[in-house]
Amino acid sequence: MSIHLRDVTKTYIVGSAVSIAAMSHVSLDIPKGQRVAVTGASGSGKSTLLHVIGGLDRPTSGEIVVNEVRLDTAKERELPRYRRTVGFVFQRFNLVPSLNVHDNVIAPLIPYRVPFDKSARAIELLERVGLGERIDASVAALSGGQQQRVAIARALVAHPSLLLADEPTGALDSRTGHEILDLIEELQADTGMTVLVATHDHAIAARADRVLTMADGVLISDV
Repeated sequence: MSIHLRDVTKTYIVGSAVSIAAMSHVSLDIPKGQRVAVTGASGSGKSTLLHVIGGLDRPTSGEIVVNEVRLDTAKERELPRYRRTVGFVFQRFNLVPSLNVHDNVIAPLIPYRVPFDKSARAIELLERVGLGERIDASVAALSGGQQQRVAIARALVAHPSLLLADEPTGALDSRTGHEILDLIEELQADTGMTVLVATHDHAIAARADRVLTMADGVLISDV
C-alpha cells in the first residue's frame, strides 16, 4: 500500500476546553513495499500516526490517502473494509486469554467470509513463526516473545497489504526483539507489504529503509 498524508493534525479535548495536539501538520509520502521506522520519545505522536493511518482514529484536519482510499472523509461504514487490509501489532499483544493460540490467530476472521481456509492459514502462520507445536496451548502458558509471535501471526492472517507495529519489541529483551524484527522482515520480503514500525529503539530503527522522527506531535526528521 502507498500512503499519503497532507497537513494532518489530530487534537484531543481534555476536560471541557483544553485542546492537546497529538499530531500537528504532518505531511509525508510512503511508497508501496517500504519499511519505515517511526522514532521519538513517549508522547511524541508515534502511536497517533499509526492509528490515523490504520483507520483506528480520524484526523482533526488534513488529508490521508492509503492505496487510493481517502480515510479522512470515508464514511464510518466504509472503514471496517479498509481495516481488514491492515495488520496491527500492539506492544501489549492484546491477545484473548480465554482462547488458545490457534483461536487467537483466527479471531479477526471469525465475522467474515474469506476465500481461503481460516484454520489452515492460522496453522501455516504459526508454523512460520515457530509455534507450530503450540497451536492448542493457552496463551497464558507462553513467554512474552512467544505471545508477540502469536500477535504477529494474527496481524498477518488476513493477508494484509499494510502492517502497522506499535513498539512491537518494547516489552521484549534485546535478543527476542531482534528475532521479531527478523521475522517481520522475512515476511515482508515474501509478501511485498508496506511496514511501519513505531519504536524508541534506535538499533531497531536502523534496520528500516527509512526513519521518521517525531517530537511533540511534529515530524522533525525524515531520513
